[in-house]
Amino acid sequence: MSVPHGVEPHSLTLAPRLNWLRAGVLGANDGIVSIAALVVGVAAATNETLPVVIAGTAGIIAGSFPWRWESTFPCLPSAIARPL
Repeated sequence: MSVPHGVEPHSLTLAPRLNWLRAGVLGANDGIVSIAALVVGVAAATNETLPVVIAGTAGIIAGSFPWRWESTFPCLPSAIARPL
C-alpha cells in the first residue's frame, strides 16, 4: 500500500518501521558479547571474585557512555562523539 506524498509515493510496509527493533537487538548482542569477553578475560587472569566484578561493572559503565554522549550532544559529528 502506498500513500502519495507530493510526487513520490511512500511505502507503509512493516520492515522500515521495525528497524529500531533490529538496531536494539544487534546493539544488545554487541554489548553482551563485549562485557562477557571482558569478564571471561579477567576471570582467566585471576582467581579472585572482586576484580571480575569490578571489570564487569566498569565495562558496563564505559559501554553506556557513548549512548549517553550521543543523546546529550546530537549535533557533534560522530568522529568527535566516539573516540577511536
